Amino acid sequence: MLFRSFVIAVTIAAISACSIEPYSKDSVSQAGKTGRKSLGEPIYKGYACPCTPIYTLTRSVRINGQPDLKAGTQWDARFKSSKNDDLYLQNSDALADGDYGVTLRNGLIVSDAAIYQFRGAHRGRKFSLVDPNDADAFRLDGWTTTFSFWELDYVGPDKAVPSNLRFTIVDKLSGSTHESKGQVEYTHDMATGPEFVVRGVRIRIDKVSADGLVDYTIVSEGND
Repeated sequence: MLFRSFVIAVTIAAISACSIEPYSKDSVSQAGKTGRKSLGEPIYKGYACPCTPIYTLTRSVRINGQPDLKAGTQWDARFKSSKNDDLYLQNSDALADGDYGVTLRNGLIVSDAAIYQFRGAHRGRKFSLVDPNDADAFRLDGWTTTFSFWELDYVGPDKAVPSNLRFTIVDKLSGSTHESKGQVEYTHDMATGPEFVVRGVRIRIDKVSADGLVDYTIVSEGND
Protein backbone atom coordinates (compact mmCIF):
# COMPACT_ATOMS: atom_id res chain seq x y z
CA MET A 1 0.00 0.00 0.00
CA LEU A 2 2.88 2.32 0.86
CA PHE A 3 4.61 1.51 -2.45
CA ARG A 4 1.38 2.16 -4.41
CA SER A 5 0.93 5.53 -2.70
CA PHE A 6 4.51 6.41 -3.57
CA VAL A 7 3.95 5.52 -7.26
CA ILE A 8 0.76 7.60 -7.39
CA ALA A 9 2.55 10.56 -5.80
CA VAL A 10 5.43 10.31 -8.27
CA THR A 11 3.00 10.08 -11.20
CA ILE A 12 1.06 13.15 -10.05
CA ALA A 13 4.31 15.05 -9.56
CA ALA A 14 5.51 14.11 -13.05
CA ILE A 15 2.27 15.23 -14.67
CA SER A 16 2.29 18.45 -12.66
CA ALA A 17 5.88 19.16 -13.67
CA CYS A 18 4.89 18.96 -17.32
CA SER A 19 1.72 21.05 -17.01
CA ILE A 20 1.14 23.64 -19.67
CA GLU A 21 -1.27 26.49 -20.18
CA PRO A 22 -2.25 28.71 -23.12
CA TYR A 23 0.03 31.71 -23.40
CA SER A 24 -0.77 35.33 -24.23
CA LYS A 25 0.04 38.79 -22.91
CA ASP A 26 -2.44 41.49 -21.89
CA SER A 27 -0.15 44.20 -23.22
CA VAL A 28 3.12 44.53 -25.12
CA SER A 29 5.64 47.36 -25.00
CA GLN A 30 7.92 48.24 -27.88
CA ALA A 31 9.41 51.36 -26.29
CA GLY A 32 13.18 51.41 -26.78
CA LYS A 33 13.06 49.12 -29.80
CA THR A 34 15.44 50.01 -32.62
CA GLY A 35 15.38 48.74 -36.16
CA ARG A 36 16.23 49.18 -39.81
CA LYS A 37 13.64 48.88 -42.56
CA SER A 38 13.53 49.23 -46.31
CA LEU A 39 10.85 50.77 -48.52
CA GLY A 40 7.41 49.28 -47.94
CA GLU A 41 8.17 47.61 -44.61
CA PRO A 42 6.37 48.39 -41.32
CA ILE A 43 8.42 50.17 -38.67
CA TYR A 44 5.72 49.87 -36.01
CA LYS A 45 2.71 47.67 -35.31
CA GLY A 46 0.13 48.63 -32.70
CA TYR A 47 -1.67 45.67 -31.16
CA ALA A 48 -4.94 45.25 -29.28
CA CYS A 49 -4.16 42.46 -26.83
CA PRO A 50 -4.37 39.71 -25.64
CA CYS A 51 -1.41 38.94 -27.92
CA THR A 52 0.69 35.87 -28.69
CA PRO A 53 4.33 36.34 -29.72
CA ILE A 54 5.59 35.30 -33.16
CA TYR A 55 9.19 34.17 -33.58
CA THR A 56 11.15 33.77 -36.82
CA LEU A 57 13.95 31.24 -37.23
CA THR A 58 16.97 33.19 -38.48
CA ARG A 59 18.87 30.11 -39.66
CA SER A 60 18.31 26.39 -40.08
CA VAL A 61 18.66 24.38 -36.88
CA ARG A 62 19.56 20.69 -36.62
CA ILE A 63 17.77 18.55 -34.03
CA ASN A 64 18.92 15.09 -32.93
CA GLY A 65 16.43 12.49 -34.12
CA GLN A 66 14.19 15.04 -35.90
CA PRO A 67 14.14 16.87 -39.26
CA ASP A 68 15.96 20.19 -39.42
CA LEU A 69 14.02 23.32 -38.52
CA LYS A 70 14.10 25.55 -41.59
CA ALA A 71 15.36 29.13 -41.69
CA GLY A 72 12.70 31.76 -42.26
CA THR A 73 9.82 29.78 -40.74
CA GLN A 74 7.56 31.54 -38.24
CA TRP A 75 6.54 30.03 -34.93
CA ASP A 76 3.77 30.97 -32.48
CA ALA A 77 4.36 30.78 -28.73
CA ARG A 78 0.96 29.25 -28.04
CA PHE A 79 1.76 27.54 -24.73
CA LYS A 80 3.91 28.01 -21.67
CA SER A 81 4.91 25.88 -18.74
CA SER A 82 2.79 26.44 -15.65
CA LYS A 83 5.89 25.89 -13.51
CA ASN A 84 8.30 28.39 -15.08
CA ASP A 85 8.56 30.84 -17.97
CA ASP A 86 9.43 28.28 -20.66
CA LEU A 87 7.52 28.90 -23.89
CA TYR A 88 6.56 26.20 -26.38
CA LEU A 89 6.74 27.39 -29.99
CA GLN A 90 4.65 25.68 -32.62
CA ASN A 91 4.57 25.59 -36.42
CA SER A 92 1.99 23.25 -37.93
CA ASP A 93 4.12 22.59 -41.03
CA ALA A 94 7.34 21.81 -39.18
CA LEU A 95 5.71 20.01 -36.23
CA ALA A 96 2.47 18.48 -37.43
CA ASP A 97 1.81 16.88 -34.03
CA GLY A 98 0.33 19.54 -31.75
CA ASP A 99 1.70 17.75 -28.69
CA TYR A 100 5.23 18.99 -29.46
CA GLY A 101 6.87 22.39 -29.28
CA VAL A 102 10.27 24.04 -29.47
CA THR A 103 11.25 25.02 -25.93
CA LEU A 104 12.31 28.65 -25.52
CA ARG A 105 13.71 29.95 -22.24
CA ASN A 106 14.56 33.65 -21.95
CA GLY A 107 14.60 33.90 -25.73
CA LEU A 108 16.95 30.94 -26.21
CA ILE A 109 16.27 27.37 -27.31
CA VAL A 110 16.77 24.95 -24.43
CA SER A 111 19.65 22.84 -25.72
CA ASP A 112 18.75 19.48 -24.16
CA ALA A 113 15.00 19.89 -24.79
CA ALA A 114 14.93 21.77 -28.10
CA ILE A 115 11.83 19.85 -29.11
CA TYR A 116 9.69 18.75 -26.18
CA GLN A 117 6.54 16.65 -26.02
CA PHE A 118 4.49 18.49 -23.41
CA ARG A 119 1.35 16.34 -23.54
CA GLY A 120 0.12 12.99 -24.83
CA ALA A 121 1.05 9.39 -24.13
CA HIS A 122 4.81 10.06 -24.29
CA ARG A 123 4.79 13.36 -22.46
CA GLY A 124 8.26 14.43 -21.38
CA ARG A 125 10.10 13.12 -24.45
CA LYS A 126 12.96 15.44 -25.50
CA PHE A 127 15.09 15.99 -28.59
CA SER A 128 18.28 18.04 -28.21
CA LEU A 129 20.12 20.51 -30.41
CA VAL A 130 22.91 19.08 -32.54
CA ASP A 131 24.85 22.33 -32.05
CA PRO A 132 24.23 24.21 -28.77
CA ASN A 133 25.41 27.39 -30.52
CA ASP A 134 22.07 27.41 -32.37
CA ALA A 135 20.26 28.31 -29.15
CA ASP A 136 19.90 31.95 -30.25
CA ALA A 137 18.41 31.16 -33.68
CA PHE A 138 14.94 32.58 -32.92
CA ARG A 139 14.07 36.28 -33.24
CA LEU A 140 10.91 37.89 -31.84
CA ASP A 141 9.17 39.30 -34.91
CA GLY A 142 5.77 40.46 -33.72
CA TRP A 143 2.49 39.38 -32.19
CA THR A 144 -0.76 37.78 -33.24
CA THR A 145 -4.05 39.10 -31.92
CA THR A 146 -7.69 38.14 -32.20
CA PHE A 147 -8.51 41.82 -32.60
CA SER A 148 -7.63 44.38 -35.23
CA PHE A 149 -4.29 46.19 -35.18
CA TRP A 150 -2.54 48.96 -37.08
CA GLU A 151 0.89 49.46 -38.56
CA LEU A 152 3.05 52.32 -39.76
CA ASP A 153 4.61 51.45 -43.12
CA TYR A 154 7.67 53.25 -44.43
CA VAL A 155 7.06 54.45 -48.00
CA GLY A 156 10.33 56.38 -48.46
CA PRO A 157 11.64 59.89 -49.11
CA ASP A 158 9.50 62.18 -51.21
CA LYS A 159 11.06 62.54 -54.67
CA ALA A 160 10.30 66.26 -54.89
CA VAL A 161 11.34 67.08 -51.30
CA PRO A 162 13.85 64.45 -50.05
CA SER A 163 13.73 65.78 -46.48
CA ASN A 164 10.09 64.68 -46.33
CA LEU A 165 9.66 61.04 -45.35
CA ARG A 166 6.42 59.40 -46.39
CA PHE A 167 4.53 56.81 -44.35
CA THR A 168 1.22 54.98 -44.54
CA ILE A 169 -0.92 54.28 -41.45
CA VAL A 170 -2.75 51.04 -42.18
CA ASP A 171 -5.58 49.58 -40.08
CA LYS A 172 -5.63 45.79 -40.27
CA LEU A 173 -8.34 43.24 -39.60
CA SER A 174 -7.67 40.26 -37.36
CA GLY A 175 -7.34 36.82 -38.91
CA SER A 176 -4.76 34.93 -40.91
CA THR A 177 -4.87 37.25 -43.93
CA HIS A 178 -4.64 40.55 -42.01
CA GLU A 179 -6.65 42.41 -44.64
CA SER A 180 -6.51 46.19 -44.64
CA LYS A 181 -9.67 48.01 -43.58
CA GLY A 182 -8.37 51.51 -44.21
CA GLN A 183 -5.25 53.63 -44.53
CA VAL A 184 -4.09 57.24 -44.44
CA GLU A 185 -0.90 58.90 -45.65
CA TYR A 186 1.49 60.69 -43.29
CA THR A 187 4.52 62.83 -44.16
CA HIS A 188 7.24 63.93 -41.74
CA ASP A 189 9.60 66.77 -42.57
CA MET A 190 13.03 65.89 -41.16
CA ALA A 191 13.90 69.61 -41.22
CA THR A 192 11.62 70.01 -38.16
CA GLY A 193 13.55 67.37 -36.20
CA PRO A 194 14.00 63.60 -36.14
CA GLU A 195 10.98 62.78 -33.93
CA PHE A 196 7.27 62.60 -34.66
CA VAL A 197 4.18 61.16 -32.96
CA VAL A 198 1.56 58.92 -34.59
CA ARG A 199 -1.39 57.65 -32.53
CA GLY A 200 0.45 58.31 -29.29
CA VAL A 201 3.64 56.56 -30.40
CA ARG A 202 6.78 58.70 -30.52
CA ILE A 203 9.28 57.60 -33.17
CA ARG A 204 12.76 58.94 -33.86
CA ILE A 205 14.39 58.63 -37.26
CA ASP A 206 18.08 58.03 -36.60
CA LYS A 207 19.37 57.71 -40.16
CA VAL A 208 18.12 57.66 -43.73
CA SER A 209 20.50 55.98 -46.18
CA ALA A 210 20.89 56.85 -49.84
CA ASP A 211 19.46 53.46 -50.78
CA GLY A 212 16.25 54.21 -48.86
CA LEU A 213 16.96 52.25 -45.69
CA VAL A 214 15.80 53.94 -42.50
CA ASP A 215 17.14 53.42 -38.97
CA TYR A 216 14.68 54.27 -36.21
CA THR A 217 13.91 54.07 -32.51
CA ILE A 218 10.52 53.66 -30.81
CA VAL A 219 10.96 56.35 -28.14
CA SER A 220 7.71 55.92 -26.21
CA GLU A 221 4.16 54.62 -26.42
CA GLY A 222 1.05 56.23 -24.97
CA ASN A 223 1.88 57.66 -21.56
CA ASP A 224 5.41 56.24 -21.36
